Amino acid sequence: MRNKRIILCVILSCLLAGCSLFSPVNTEPNTRFLIHGIPCHVIKAPMRRVSVLVLPPVTDPVYDTTQMAYTTGSHQVAYFAKSSWAAMPSQMLQPLLVQTLQDTHHFRTVSGMSGWYSDDVVASQILLLQQDFTVCPAQFKIVVRVQLINSSTNTVKATKLFTVTEPMRRHNPAAGVDAANRATATLLKHIAVFCVHHI
Repeated sequence: MRNKRIILCVILSCLLAGCSLFSPVNTEPNTRFLIHGIPCHVIKAPMRRVSVLVLPPVTDPVYDTTQMAYTTGSHQVAYFAKSSWAAMPSQMLQPLLVQTLQDTHHFRTVSGMSGWYSDDVVASQILLLQQDFTVCPAQFKIVVRVQLINSSTNTVKATKLFTVTEPMRRHNPAAGVDAANRATATLLKHIAVFCVHHI
């Protein structure tokens, strides 16, 4: 009897937190979503005569798609049928990173254009970008590795792995997108600090 009460309490706790014991709910019609979260405030630093090139992020093949990924179990990934990204994650993230680094006022120029002369290069890799329904409440998680490379010597100056998670307010793709934008803004803020300190 006591065990039944414990199980009932766990189920009720999850339901009250907006969680489900089953697959995520996808009630929207076919919809394409944007990642456009950018930090409201970024680190400011004295301007240096340094030009920076931001490369498009290399993306793990699982997330190198406009399909929107989620997981409901360990070592599993699935994609929403009616919800997708409006562009590839790397295409959405690169201009946001360029804008964030420009907002620091620390660099003479920041560009995402290939062939642009630069003193340093910001190279990144998206390792994970998905909605996670294995936890309660569900959350969006993004993992990105960033390398700073000296253009003249082609040597790596610094490397750092960034992991950001944001809780989802509801159990559907749109709530995941909202969390994705909050996570991206936090991620960009951390990357800006990293770049300012090492370039």
